[in-house]
Amino acid sequence: MSVDLGVPGAWPESEPENRPASEPASLPESEPASDASQPQVTPGPTPAAPVPPVPPVSAAPALAVAVAPATSSAWSLAHRIAFRFAFCYLLLYNLPFPLDELPIPGLGAVFTAYFKLWDAVVLWTGAHVLHLAHPIQILRGKTGSGDTTYNYVQILCFAALAALATLAWTLVALGRGKAREHRRLHEGLRIYVRYSLGAILLGYGLAKVIKTQFPFPSQDRLLEPIGEASPMGLLWTFMGVSTPYTVFAGATFFLSP
Repeated sequence: MSVDLGVPGAWPESEPENRPASEPASLPESEPASDASQPQVTPGPTPAAPVPPVPPVSAAPALAVAVAPATSSAWSLAHRIAFRFAFCYLLLYNLPFPLDELPIPGLGAVFTAYFKLWDAVVLWTGAHVLHLAHPIQILRGKTGSGDTTYNYVQILCFAALAALATLAWTLVALGRGKAREHRRLHEGLRIYVRYSLGAILLGYGLAKVIKTQFPFPSQDRLLEPIGEASPMGLLWTFMGVSTPYTVFAGATFFLSP
């Protein structure tokens, strides 16, 4: 007893090997398919087209979405108040820059009045608010140091005036009932502070490279005992004697970001 297992070798040699067993042989090319004498052949089911392999999903898009910065959230009330204080304080601290760099006639008199106004405010604050034991000396233009009592009291006045301006600004904003954000002012403040800092770095760097800030120490400084010298005096003596280090220190100002 023989059993036909449907081995491909049992198909006719004229049929291709990949033909399904249920598909009949095609008609010869010489016989027209429309001949009525020929039996109608019902085509078998069309094999489905092969599905292309799905490419592996890369983790890069998901990582890019995760790393992408989120949309900036709205400013809170504390954020707005902090920015207003910083805006007022930095503006007061850096004025009259950059107006003092412009060659406009008549600005010199305006700056003189501006400085005299601050002199009166600082002297009054030191005498009536801080009750300093010694009167404040105005050393503007007489020394290149900003570490003086005048400068310390002036910074305190800047902070107090910035706080008052922030309070008034906040009350006006609350009265209007609009929680306005200050994104444009923030960008403008960043640009203003960067240019102000750049001008300071450029000036102090050139003063060291050209060596006009730290001259060679005089005889009275060289004869002064070390114990009687101030920390600033020791620094200026060292910088004045060491010209290569002074030039190097000034050159680093130009390499600052």
